[in-house]
Amino acid sequence: MKHINRFLFIIIVAFFFCFVSCSKQSAKSPNKNITTEQSVPGIPEAYMEFLEIEDKLTDCNINVSDHGAVKGYYFDGIKLYLAFEPANEEHNVYFAKLMTKGEKQLIKANAIYKYSDLPLFSESMQSKDGYLITFNNLYGKDLTETVLYINDEKSFEFEIKGAKVEEITVDRICSSASYEGELLVKSVVYGERTALLSCTLPENVQGTSVMIIYETDDGGVTKMPHNISCEILERNDRDILVQIPVDIKSLDKITFVSNNVYSVEFSAEIVL
Repeated sequence: MKHINRFLFIIIVAFFFCFVSCSKQSAKSPNKNITTEQSVPGIPEAYMEFLEIEDKLTDCNINVSDHGAVKGYYFDGIKLYLAFEPANEEHNVYFAKLMTKGEKQLIKANAIYKYSDLPLFSESMQSKDGYLITFNNLYGKDLTETVLYINDEKSFEFEIKGAKVEEITVDRICSSASYEGELLVKSVVYGERTALLSCTLPENVQGTSVMIIYETDDGGVTKMPHNISCEILERNDRDILVQIPVDIKSLDKITFVSNNVYSVEFSAEIVL
């Protein structure tokens, strides 16, 4: 009789723990009939620069061996965009490099996008088998005899003509309202669609990333704020070269923001 009671007791305890475990699991599992409201992700800021690129491409036909051809290019004086279309589907673009006149080092492409991955290209462009290849900073390079390398194949020399740029020496110290230290802005280069900002960070500011904030009129009495992520192209101690992916020539001022690992973010207003 004792063995039977003990056996019944074990069964009851096991049933109890099983019930509790199932109850907890049920509470954790979402109800499939309940729909959750999700925000639709917007187009990344990086894609916004491609809105006008298709219309600005200069038509050309620059062969890269039997690998394909550059069908168009656009150079805003700083950043270069190449529209490359392979000879067939088997010729994928894995890497791209440029050799400019008088240079001995190849310049690696900053990014390679498939036409189909650029939602702001036209449908006719997206339907093509092609790539948009970008090179970040070619300011000051001689592009009259340029050679393009696609994977292991190269083109003949060709000339790239670009927009006129303007370089302004600033040499202005900008103070921060929330951080001890000053930002030295040395120069700004204005391209047609991008800009280069040369500056020196304050001490103890690592500058792991940079963005700018500016406002534009929305047609009414209010201002429209813009937060734009920027790329740090060069770094030498506290001296950095930042590429701004928008035309800031028409702006009166921008706010420079730099993240700092060991303290609060550094921000300073730059009057242009």
